[in-house]
Amino acid sequence: MVSAAAIAPFLMRHLSRRAWLNMVEIFFGIITRQAIRRGTFRSVKDLTAAIGRFIDAYNDRCQPFAWTKDADELLAKIRPSKN
Repeated sequence: MVSAAAIAPFLMRHLSRRAWLNMVEIFFGIITRQAIRRGTFRSVKDLTAAIGRFIDAYNDRCQPFAWTKDADELLAKIRPSKN
């Protein structure tokens, strides 16, 4: 498994800091909702193991994002109109 410390420099070159932090916050939200919120953990070790199992399962079922619009359509939406 690749560590977050090894991935972070790669991501930082390709994403703005704000976008990277948003991705991290979203992922922590997913972990919280799906793995931690209703769980009972008797120790930090149990919690860490549950998070590890969740991440392994998440990585097994993940799929790349499928864009539904091409770049020109996206850019046209974010450009201010000339009206």
